[in-house]
Amino acid sequence: MQKFTSTSAERAAQKAFERVRRRSVGVVDEILAEEGGALDDASFARAAGCPVAELLAQASAHQFFFIEHGGCRHWPRWQLGLPDLAEILTVLTAKGAQGFSIASFFLCQTDVLNFSADDPRQADVRKNDSPLTLLRRVGQPAVELVIQHAHRFGEHGAT
Repeated sequence: MQKFTSTSAERAAQKAFERVRRRSVGVVDEILAEEGGALDDASFARAAGCPVAELLAQASAHQFFFIEHGGCRHWPRWQLGLPDLAEILTVLTAKGAQGFSIASFFLCQTDVLNFSADDPRQADVRKNDSPLTLLRRVGQPAVELVIQHAHRFGEHGAT
């Protein structure tokens, strides 16, 4: 019977992979801690005013989203009360976005919300707003800008 032994290149590759994995876990933890943190199923359901089973049904209908990490669902607290979240989530999930990428969409500052100088709503957009910041500051009037940005999400050059 042949015994498997790893080469020094394989061991180096495994160490590099482990460093990247640990770094990515740290990034997810940072995203989960942003803007008030994240809640578990029961806590988020309580905050949303519904039982956990209904919360999961609402998530399936794109009314809320969660980030799966470490074998648990983490519900970003900041999504509670956002105007037209379901419409925005529907666009993002149709583009294949899930938990972490959805959170990144809302949290990352971008200058592409500011794309049409002819649009009077642009007066509400500040340099490097994130979609979350714009929705919180402006509310309902910003929804269409964020939806247009969601349609561009994932395209080359759009963040």
